[in-house]
Amino acid sequence: MKASTKIAVGLGIMAALASSSAFAATVALDFGFGTPVGSMDWTPGNALAKGAIPLPVGPAGFPPQKSFDLYYQARLGNFQDTSNNVISGTGLNTPGGYEITAVIGFGEKGNTSASGTTATANFDLDSSRPSYVYFYKDVARDANDLTGAGFTNGNLFLSGHVVGLVGSNFGTRGVVSNLDNTADGNNWATANAGAGQLTLNGTGGTNVLIQVDAFNQDEAVIQTPINLFQFMFSLNFDTSNNLPFNKVNPTQNMFTGAGGNYQIWDGVAGVTTLGATNGVNGPDMLFQADAITSFDLTQVPEPSTFVLAGLGLLAVGGVLRRRVR
Repeated sequence: MKASTKIAVGLGIMAALASSSAFAATVALDFGFGTPVGSMDWTPGNALAKGAIPLPVGPAGFPPQKSFDLYYQARLGNFQDTSNNVISGTGLNTPGGYEITAVIGFGEKGNTSASGTTATANFDLDSSRPSYVYFYKDVARDANDLTGAGFTNGNLFLSGHVVGLVGSNFGTRGVVSNLDNTADGNNWATANAGAGQLTLNGTGGTNVLIQVDAFNQDEAVIQTPINLFQFMFSLNFDTSNNLPFNKVNPTQNMFTGAGGNYQIWDGVAGVTTLGATNGVNGPDMLFQADAITSFDLTQVPEPSTFVLAGLGLLAVGGVLRRRVR
């Protein structure tokens, strides 16, 4: 058993198994470095609403709603214990160590409260569109936020799909600035044929529930008291103050599943898929995404197959929060 890569659900869930009633409990995961992991803190990353602009105007959560795809990619910043303290000595992001990356894609449908530059958009899950969740572990440590390269290298140790979306919204205000406002300068200065890439300023948030379908047995093994489990992560994107980009470079390319990387801007010149002003012209909208993943255990009854076994399925949930940066 590889100490640095094995995952085991804490034995505290055994008590919950004795009851057939629904329950939810916070759990820690054992990654093999001696301290239980209560959460995974991702570095600020990129999220792309592909084909979202313009949105139709209408009441929140009601038709007309426009369907589009939402994509996310980021690197793990650190592991945290159950008291939200950073765990040291894990080998993550260190010379000779490794990196962990996440790429996520799913469908959304939404509308906006008003046309123009000041409005609040609200979204629901569009389950008719393809969905994926992939976590990779890579000793090359070559993920590059600006170019979008290196996020799907290494060993795939977790895969899943999105099954729920709660409280997804994004508000823009009538302020326009450079899209790239990071400390290393405006790397998008020559976008839009040299005019520079502008963006609306805005904030938002999303709760995404993800069912984990598989772990790579070479990288991660979930040990549970019984084998009839369904594992889910709840990912909460808290996107406050995420436009303009101020903690990570806006990416030129976004991973979009089987099709590979989708080019947002060629890096030299030419019109971007964001239009002259990100959030106004489109057809795409790019925003900074900061996230935390934590893990909850929830019992979910299976309506057919597992009823015959007299057991309810259990779910492990996690919250991925994007925080204000």
